[in-house]
Amino acid sequence: MPRPGVCVAWLGVYAVVFTMIPPDSPLAKALIIAGAFALMSLEIHVINKDRDAADRRTRRERKRDRAQFDKTLAEFATAHANTERVLALIDSVKRDVAEMGRLPVGDPRRAVLADQVAVSVATIDGLVRIPPDSPFSIVGRPAESKTPVG
Repeated sequence: MPRPGVCVAWLGVYAVVFTMIPPDSPLAKALIIAGAFALMSLEIHVINKDRDAADRRTRRERKRDRAQFDKTLAEFATAHANTERVLALIDSVKRDVAEMGRLPVGDPRRAVLADQVAVSVATIDGLVRIPPDSPFSIVGRPAESKTPVG
């Protein structure tokens, strides 16, 4: 199949040639007109086929873009939910550390509070980690130079 526009170009050549050399019989005129319609029909077919292929590509690209958008949106939702949880855990750590400061040294409740603080800190650490495959990850990216260029 020719590319879109090729048949139109041939139709132009066809018109120029048969304008310069006019057909001399009714059969020749009929064949020339049939040939012109054949070229026009082929051009319309090629354009429609090309448009269908472009539409399929566009649908695939939009589907891929939508999947990436949905993934990014889910990451934002998770980050937002984690932010609320991290802030609550930080408040809990502050309260536990303040309570530890009020308890006398050797009080067994200090050890329990220390364990609670350690668990909260470990949970915070797990919540704020960004997966390496996330678009927000800096893992694997070159470090920015602090040295001025010049």
